[in-house]
Amino acid sequence: MIVKTKEKYKDLTGLIPKNSSQLKMFNILKDLDKLEYFANIFRSYMLDRTHIDDYRYYILHDVTNTDWWDSISFQYYRTSNLWWAVAAVNNVVNPFEELNEGDSIKILKNDHVYRILKDINDLGRL
Repeated sequence: MIVKTKEKYKDLTGLIPKNSSQLKMFNILKDLDKLEYFANIFRSYMLDRTHIDDYRYYILHDVTNTDWWDSISFQYYRTSNLWWAVAAVNNVVNPFEELNEGDSIKILKNDHVYRILKDINDLGRL
């Protein structure tokens, strides 16, 4: 039998994930038969496309030949850890493929990215 626990990542590992960590999105589950803890990594967070597609919430970034998801994240958010948010806003399925020079991609304005992080943090408390 598998149950959701009240333990947090910190309780089990002694480590505190960064605010931008996707680990906060996953509940800690426990297999009562094996007495093992694990996270449901198949849980996902869906962005509200009505806001993403509204030009008031983002700016456009013209991709250069030196851009990667993490460098773009650092340029706009002062951390490379939010690369996944930039990729998600742009409906990227495989972030390991190179960006195309000359393409324009959406960059969520700072206050909206941190709202997503708050939502993810709140999901982890469910």
